[in-house]
Amino acid sequence: MILDKNNPDLVKKYNDFIKHSPYGNFMQDMRWANIKANWNSVYFYVEEAGEIKGALSVIYIRDSKVGKNFFYATRGPVADLNDINLVMKLIEEASDFARENDGFLLRIDPLVRMDEDLVEKYKEKGIIIRHDKTTSSQPLMNMVLDINGRDAEEIFAKFSKNTRKHTRKSYRDGIETRELDKKGVDILYKQAVETAQRAGINHRPYSYFESLYDNFKDEIRLSGCFYEGEPVCTSMLICYGNRALALYGGSSNDHKDLGQNYQINYEEVKYAAENGYTYYDMGGIFAADDSDGLYSFKRKFTEDNVENLIGEIDIVLDKDLYEAYIKEKNPHFKKEEENKE
Repeated sequence: MILDKNNPDLVKKYNDFIKHSPYGNFMQDMRWANIKANWNSVYFYVEEAGEIKGALSVIYIRDSKVGKNFFYATRGPVADLNDINLVMKLIEEASDFARENDGFLLRIDPLVRMDEDLVEKYKEKGIIIRHDKTTSSQPLMNMVLDINGRDAEEIFAKFSKNTRKHTRKSYRDGIETRELDKKGVDILYKQAVETAQRAGINHRPYSYFESLYDNFKDEIRLSGCFYEGEPVCTSMLICYGNRALALYGGSSNDHKDLGQNYQINYEEVKYAAENGYTYYDMGGIFAADDSDGLYSFKRKFTEDNVENLIGEIDIVLDKDLYEAYIKEKNPHFKKEEENKE
């Protein structure tokens, strides 16, 4: 069924299901569409005996290079991926809608760990789950601490000797972590820009961070580390369902080596453990080895636990346009195709 967004009772029912489902994710929350400027949204659900059993929140936008609509169910579905019949109902209805509304692709990327048997089961149903980091919309590997009901001290004891040393030293040297209100968005943005410039990468506009905070302020813990009264690093932790995700962060160009990045991550680990979250998620990496600086740092707080995700379900609605889209996303693939010719 397609959610009637003009029916407040149904909207509340849908939102409550997403929020309280063990498979819920903030990117499947209806508020996510408010963050994605210029995207449209549509919501699908399966109901049995008056209760929602599964849902799929989809955003879509015109791809200017392809000339048709790209439909994207970010971190969907909100359902047990092992319940294949339920998931197929959601996929089929969303596919029909996308096909009827000038779509060339419906992409679904579940937050589910790799399961080869499950991949085969979907293949038998005609659904291919792709695992290709060169063309995926989001990283296929995340660094995630399994808290498993432990308290912060138990987790800290498992950190490496070097990580414990740097973390303790940050407190001794006068670094202090504080929770921030909305004014902290200004600090986060400034430091995110500084961090991006150091790394030579792009960054989100201020309006994006502000919209995230405004829409998810009840789920967000914004914090900063201060040294001699000045902010030296910040982090936006979004706590939704069973997962506390370190979504965005940044650090000042000043005082880079005081251990503030150790402290702020440990403070988030403590917050996640104290508030009953199952996972502390530090986000994506590109490679699970020391060639990737993100991996090298994030492993310190996640017990070197790489969450290898199952991949993406691409429902191809226009084969020629889809192939052009994939080639555009993967220049290496494009070069291989040219060499074949």
